[in-house]
Amino acid sequence: MRLVAPVHTVRYERKAHAPPHADPDAAETTKFVPNIPKGTNWTDRPDPGSVVLVQAPEGPLSVALIGDIMVTRLKLRGIRGVVVDGRIRDVESCAACCEDGKFQVWSHGFSAAAPSLNTVPWAVDVPLQFGSSSVKPGDILCADEGDRAVIVIPRELLHKVLELLPKLKEASDNVLEDVRNGLTLPNAIKRHPNFYSNY
Repeated sequence: MRLVAPVHTVRYERKAHAPPHADPDAAETTKFVPNIPKGTNWTDRPDPGSVVLVQAPEGPLSVALIGDIMVTRLKLRGIRGVVVDGRIRDVESCAACCEDGKFQVWSHGFSAAAPSLNTVPWAVDVPLQFGSSSVKPGDILCADEGDRAVIVIPRELLHKVLELLPKLKEASDNVLEDVRNGLTLPNAIKRHPNFYSNY
């Protein structure tokens, strides 16, 4: 299964920070200003047809960030999936939400511990940093279950990717076919100049 959808972002912080509904001026220990209104839940913010990218705070974290209640709420609202840069819980019931193919859950790992033990949802639709890569709300997330891969395309580059991708795919398919027929990799690549390689 493949998932392609615009991104909504959610950032969690440790409870050591000010409460999530605090005065932003009091939140000096984090670069993210809390923006989740009191009495609301972040699961009601993403647009139907989107995918949610959830990021854990920096450093080791043993608790899950979401479980089957949040997953169920997101699915019922028409969200297409959630990708968690951290742990999830309630694995069996989360998997059940994915059985009809209308929803996907991705994560780095699992935990039985609830997020409320030491984390809180802090901010939604803020830019997130993953190493040297930045993900902004509205970027396009692509998740391929077969390849177990998730990528994000910056929205401003989407048209360039759509122009380039068919050429790369065709060249890749042709190189694979040539290699299956006994051609060496360098020779196969020479026959298909649109193939992206280090040769």
